[in-house]
Amino acid sequence: MMAADSFAACLLDAAMESLAGKRPIFHSEADFQHALAWELQLTNPAAVIRLEQRVALEPSVELDVMVGLEGRRIGIELKYLRRGMKAEVAGEVFTLATGADDHGRYFAIADLARLERLLVEGAVDSGVLILLTNVANLWEPPPGRRRTLYEEFRVHDGHILRGKMTWGQWGAAGGRPTPGEISLAGTYPLSWRDYSTVAGVTFRYLLVAIEGSAGSSR
Repeated sequence: MMAADSFAACLLDAAMESLAGKRPIFHSEADFQHALAWELQLTNPAAVIRLEQRVALEPSVELDVMVGLEGRRIGIELKYLRRGMKAEVAGEVFTLATGADDHGRYFAIADLARLERLLVEGAVDSGVLILLTNVANLWEPPPGRRRTLYEEFRVHDGHILRGKMTWGQWGAAGGRPTPGEISLAGTYPLSWRDYSTVAGVTFRYLLVAIEGSAGSSR
């Protein structure tokens, strides 16, 4: 397993810690993407940073953020899953709408699988997935034994992602993400970190970094 203090993980952890003091909340995933890219540039002036850079074809992949630094290419995928809230920060009003966090789990893990593919194909040297959220049940262990459609796609603190995962087959066909099945080559123990507190609401983030066939999370 890759050491948790990999270059990519340390770079992104430092950027998230710095960003939290400036931008404790975001309007959207695009807002988060732009702010993180800007913070990475400010703290690493020598870095070459691109947004939505196409790095693969068939199927096409456009990375949320690509960082070139010290001879390394770091591909970053972001997810910003939200529970509805309204807050004012430094005179700016933020109104967040509740999204589908069940599908959000699936697509976050799909991003991780995509980063694995890009490493194998040589399009990046490291991959990082960052999932930022104010949805507490994403990081909290499930409270009971109630079966859910996304059971195999849980991402709570202490969970381990690995192998093949399949969306529950007993729900309505139209409500299933496509293709409904994801396989990971690596093993990823999940560890959440605090990001900010806004209007009494906690935001936390999950950072999963991969290099080669190994994985880690911070």
